[in-house]
Amino acid sequence: RSLERKPGTARWWSENIMGAYKTSRASIDWSMVLRQGYKPLLGRPIRWGISKFMTTARATLSEEYFQDKFKQIINSPEYFIMEKGKLELTDPDGMMGTREDAFAQTGWLESSKLTNALLVGKGVRASNRAYTHYLNEVRVQAYMDIVRSLTIDGKVPETKDLEAIGRFVNIITGRGDPGELMKYGEVLNNLMFSYRFSLSQFQFLEEGL
Repeated sequence: RSLERKPGTARWWSENIMGAYKTSRASIDWSMVLRQGYKPLLGRPIRWGISKFMTTARATLSEEYFQDKFKQIINSPEYFIMEKGKLELTDPDGMMGTREDAFAQTGWLESSKLTNALLVGKGVRASNRAYTHYLNEVRVQAYMDIVRSLTIDGKVPETKDLEAIGRFVNIITGRGDPGELMKYGEVLNNLMFSYRFSLSQFQFLEEGL
């Protein structure tokens, strides 16, 4: 919602300055691999390693490539199965709750003429693409691998089972379930570097995943 605030207000400046600080700590690197992505990577280092690094490098360097890959997921015939399972796919151009936490408030950094002239905006956007592409690819493939393994005679698991799979994949890739805390998501995202990631670590241990 903060992306809808009127630019120039005191609250807009305070939120976006804090957002810029968080983003600066996550930009120009691939720290998502060893933060949100380390659990899948440890389980299948070849699948989630070299092959994904190559496509992530292309997404980092090319907006067109990133958008094409993102659209492939959304237009996939299996996308409705992901929706039924409440698999969380992040969108670098979406509202706060649909972005990766570290880039929740980077719209102004990515679009400002000044930051782009200084190459800061371009660097932030490239990092946003890298985070989003890598983690979405891991989420989709991990989720669909489990769904396919449980599909019998063409019949996919029931909705409750798909939701359990979606929750599992969300948690192991840093998208903890905020539950009732969702209504405080804007505040928590301002106070913490990545509150969804922090939640996912507790939920991973709590549920013995």
